Amino acid sequence: SYRRMEKTVISTADTTRHLIADHLGFDAVTDDQSLVADLALDSLDRVDLTVTLEREFDIKIDDAALEEWQTVGDVVETMEKLVA
Repeated sequence: SYRRMEKTVISTADTTRHLIADHLGFDAVTDDQSLVADLALDSLDRVDLTVTLEREFDIKIDDAALEEWQTVGDVVETMEKLVA
């Protein structure tokens, strides 16, 4: 996984941002960016991203959390809650 490749421990938030950026083809993303308006996330991307995050963090993301995701920051917040 991405976090294990690095020599230092990377925060859940930074790992989440990296995975979103990588998944959507951006160099970097910020918490205030809209997943749809700024990053063009569609429904298939959302499913793929969810699977990627679940595998990376070894967690299960429920559908209610997915529905609340509007910004990168929303995804980061969800991951921090589930991984903590």
